[in-house]
Amino acid sequence: MSDGKYVKSIAVLALVFLMLFIITQASFDSDSPQETEMTDLGISLFEDHYLPFVLLSLVLVAAMLGSVFIAKERDE
Repeated sequence: MSDGKYVKSIAVLALVFLMLFIITQASFDSDSPQETEMTDLGISLFEDHYLPFVLLSLVLVAAMLGSVFIAKERDE
């Protein structure tokens, strides 16, 4: 196994553990459904959850760029 495969394997395991940590730490209060307006959702997203929102957007951009890179390698 080459060094690149070790790095990829470690990165995948780190992401899996990070996702499991986030899922286990999340609190899902389903006692009463709350009705919110879209403005409340936007305010909450950009004030209370700004950092996770930005990090998730960076992860998604990296995933899209990686998929383009992998697709271009196969065409050649």
